[in-house]
Amino acid sequence: MTPATTKPFGNNVTQCPHCGCHARTLKSDQITPTYREIRYACTNKACAHIFVADLSVVRTLVPSALPNPQVNIPLSNAAGAASTADNQNQHELFEAPVGAA
Repeated sequence: MTPATTKPFGNNVTQCPHCGCHARTLKSDQITPTYREIRYACTNKACAHIFVADLSVVRTLVPSALPNPQVNIPLSNAAGAASTADNQNQHELFEAPVGAA
């Protein structure tokens, strides 16, 4: 099989960037609330590559019901657009009309 058609097994495996075989997780360290480093080992004994990859939170699809005030994760474009439209509508409900006393 070519690396493009090889499917990894499990949730936390990846392909070796050199030979394309599966690489298994050796160790994983949470560096920050949104950044993790993962050490992988290629399962191909002829290759034996050991490498570090990173995993980072990129964007929010559905906001947390228990948000951490120290963590700022941007909304995805679709979620951000919907959220912005909702917020603008809410502000219009509470703002006094122009010229109102």
